Amino acid sequence: MSQAEESSSRVIVGVDVRHGSPESSTPPHYSAVILRGEEVINEYEDVSIGRLIRILWDTLPKAIAVDNVYELAPNKSKLLNLLSLLPPDIEIVQVTGVGSEKLNVKLLAKSLGIEVYSKPQPLQTAYIAALAAQKGFGYRVKLIEDKSKIIISRGRGSSKGGMSHDRYVRNIRAGILRVTKEIKSTLDSNNMDYDLLITKSSGGLSRSTFIVYAPRSKVLSLVKPLKTHSIKVEVRPVYSSKIVFEPLNAPEESKVSTKPLIIGLDPGTWTGLAVLDINGVPLLVKSSKNLDRAEILLLLTQYGRPVIVATDVASPPESVKKLAAVFKAVLYSPSRDLGSDEKDLLLESLRNNYPWIKTSDNHERDALASAYKAFLSYADKFEQAEAYISRFNVQLDVDRVKEAVIRGKTIAEAVEEELERVVSLKESVEAGAGGRIKARSHKSSENRALKKLQLRLRALEAEKASLQAEARALKSEIERLEVELRNLKQTINPINEYERQASLLKEENKSLRKKISQLEESLNSLERDYAQLQKLLERALMNGFKVIPKPSSVNAESIKSIDFKPSGVIRAVYTDSPVNGDTLELLKSSKIAIATPMPEHYLNACVPVIDLRIYEHYCIGSLVIVEPLVEAVINSEWRKIIESEERERRNAVIKVLEEYRAERAKSIGLSEDLESRRVMRVKI
Repeated sequence: MSQAEESSSRVIVGVDVRHGSPESSTPPHYSAVILRGEEVINEYEDVSIGRLIRILWDTLPKAIAVDNVYELAPNKSKLLNLLSLLPPDIEIVQVTGVGSEKLNVKLLAKSLGIEVYSKPQPLQTAYIAALAAQKGFGYRVKLIEDKSKIIISRGRGSSKGGMSHDRYVRNIRAGILRVTKEIKSTLDSNNMDYDLLITKSSGGLSRSTFIVYAPRSKVLSLVKPLKTHSIKVEVRPVYSSKIVFEPLNAPEESKVSTKPLIIGLDPGTWTGLAVLDINGVPLLVKSSKNLDRAEILLLLTQYGRPVIVATDVASPPESVKKLAAVFKAVLYSPSRDLGSDEKDLLLESLRNNYPWIKTSDNHERDALASAYKAFLSYADKFEQAEAYISRFNVQLDVDRVKEAVIRGKTIAEAVEEELERVVSLKESVEAGAGGRIKARSHKSSENRALKKLQLRLRALEAEKASLQAEARALKSEIERLEVELRNLKQTINPINEYERQASLLKEENKSLRKKISQLEESLNSLERDYAQLQKLLERALMNGFKVIPKPSSVNAESIKSIDFKPSGVIRAVYTDSPVNGDTLELLKSSKIAIATPMPEHYLNACVPVIDLRIYEHYCIGSLVIVEPLVEAVINSEWRKIIESEERERRNAVIKVLEEYRAERAKSIGLSEDLESRRVMRVKI
């Protein structure tokens, strides 16, 4: 399809404010015109912002055309929010231009062949804007970059309380980890380029974010948004950090510096970035939340081209490896992880030469330390290369030579390569100055070969001198190290003392970690008790629960100290161990029952013994909270005990009378049968 055919088929929506304003308290209303080519297919005199968004989803236009982008939203932040509600591939075009090229609507209309004699009405302005965008007038407002975010986080479901809360949270974290692995597998199998940021938690992940270097529409074809009771998956476009106005008919150009750089990167949710030139001069130190690879690439184009990407850990993170691969840079990592003290020493050394350099947080410190550590690892070779080049009476690019050394070439090979480049460049310039390129004569070829051999000879001589100087330097270094070794041998005891102190600190650290773990367990237990107590108090208030005292031990002293007067306190004590006979007698005389989960200890007790296992109860501190039925059962048991004791007393009296009568009858010689009848008459 030709450009003219494409223009005639695409749909543009022109929009202009009718009344109200995004900056005022009165919500704006708009006039809108829908144009296909130059044909008006629909127009709306007065629509709210909500209806305008619905119209855009119904028509799915190529672009929205306005005379001022801030008629849609008062600032960048709200413009980003508005754009997130629009179809993903839609563009915003400011047809009146920007800066010194900005036109008013009347001049724009005139350039389109439309005569306007007074201020155009909103519907007319909307038509002019749509037609101007169709014809390629104006500037595209760039807000979305070709990347997206996939965010996996906790859903909005209600939390489980009480003892099951921890298990509920662990299940959510495990679910986020599982979904993260599934999405990672999908992206990997489709060869999608991405960075992954995770927040680890006990049992899994509390959150993960994929930054995918592809438009949202492509990501949505692979990963679908999800919202369940416990897990949420969102796919969002990533907006640029500023509003950029790009001419509709201008090719995209960018000036990229080729200056070689050394980059230090500390990746994570907060990312630290440091940029040094190849001579170790700091150019940039910054940190930012969710600073992804695309933003880093855009930022670095202002400074140059990375040849080393460095990290402060022995095992480089995946994001650092990917950044090095993008630039085809050398990946530098130390032989062991850099400690905090070593990083501070590196920065102190750097500030001696560049006192203006500052770091505002640990991420910037780590990034700068790793970049400077990488520079120091090549510093000796760089000095040798500079000394080597100084022997030549030829203007060479020292930075190019250093870059070749970084990429594994010897100093001689790097210089030789640069010399050949200079010769080729000089020959090209000479050929261009003549206005034509001719075949060289045999003599010219011989001269060129001779010149190269002479340069090669000079390079070898310089390399020989450099190697001799290096040998002398190494010999001097060996002598210095031997002296240092002798000094170290004399100070072996302090080293042993240092190791002893280090061992003590390790043990102390281990002890403190154990104590922290114990405190965390204690805190978790208290939180569970608190949740259970809340639940219990609610039930107690609703259902009229009663309280039974729980003394540390049941004895005469503890019983006398208990106050049973307050309302709701049952005259009973809780115990889970046997009570001696004297204490039982005191309980009986004080009318105090026993509540216990082990009633088998009191098979023949003289007081009511309540088996708490069959009643709802909660032990909290020095109290046991029980359901109201327990008090009624205790009162019933007391009545049974009292009735039993009265019955035993009556039977004892009757037995004494019968024995007395039997003795008397025997003494007076009455027959047993006669005496029995007399007793019966007496009873009657």
